Amino acid sequence: MVNVFAVTVATSNVKLDGKKQGEVSFTVSNTSGRALDGRARIVPQAGTPLNWFTLADEAQRSFAVNGTQQYTVNIAVPPDAPAGRYLFRLDMVGIANPDEEFAEGPTVAFDVATPTPTKKPFPWWILLLILAGLVVCVAGVAGISLLLRGGGGEITDLEGIFEAIGLEDLQTDKATYIAGEKVVFTYSLVNQTRDTLIVPLNNDFSQPFFLIGIRQQWIERLEADTDIPALAGAARDGDRFAIGGSIIPVDEEVAPGQAISFTEGLNSTGFAPGRYRITVEYKALDSDEVLDEASVEFEVR
Repeated sequence: MVNVFAVTVATSNVKLDGKKQGEVSFTVSNTSGRALDGRARIVPQAGTPLNWFTLADEAQRSFAVNGTQQYTVNIAVPPDAPAGRYLFRLDMVGIANPDEEFAEGPTVAFDVATPTPTKKPFPWWILLLILAGLVVCVAGVAGISLLLRGGGGEITDLEGIFEAIGLEDLQTDKATYIAGEKVVFTYSLVNQTRDTLIVPLNNDFSQPFFLIGIRQQWIERLEADTDIPALAGAARDGDRFAIGGSIIPVDEEVAPGQAISFTEGLNSTGFAPGRYRITVEYKALDSDEVLDEASVEFEVR
């Protein structure tokens, strides 16, 4: 896969009006370094019907070098649609080579009204789900931590689960890269106790998940000029640029020492020479609280 587009959105939660209609605008940037044609594609998630969505304008457009385009997605939910939270994203593909040149946009959520009290809205950083198509994530479960705490019982509340999980083994596959190479980094979220985690079911979406939190990934340039033009379309936190993140679904039970492992690939095309730092944050589900974090540095030449 070659990531030639960056897709961002101003908000990850769309509020529908009284007619169950709404709209959201996406910004699509050409990060390929050349002029190219691209096509937008609406991708419903978690069972959301495709016929609820329409693009306001043409899906296929021409992008100048470093050019940007605005895409507006209109949402129209049928009156008899079940209440709940629904998800979708906007993806981009290159016309010349759609099998290799594409990008996944951030996930956007909207709630269909229900007469019962609504749940706490999902936090804003869910927009960073495979942000800008720069990160390809492969998650697996492996490993046993050697340093465990706890008494060998069960933990059933989220606060206890948050305290039990820790970030471990964040590393890149190399110390130095040539600009344009894929920066591969790996890490694990580990149950660092002797207790079994019984994860409560989360019903904030149109289908239930067993969730243990949110993972958030950042990159920053450790030079006098901290800008990373190749990530101009990404969300920022000071000098840090967002390079992905997501909710963390798991099985209902997480065994003592069990690790949920992630492998990420970051396209370094357009990165200026210098030192860079990747930071991974493990966050609570219903707040912006960072529960644990780790960093690793590398060099681009």
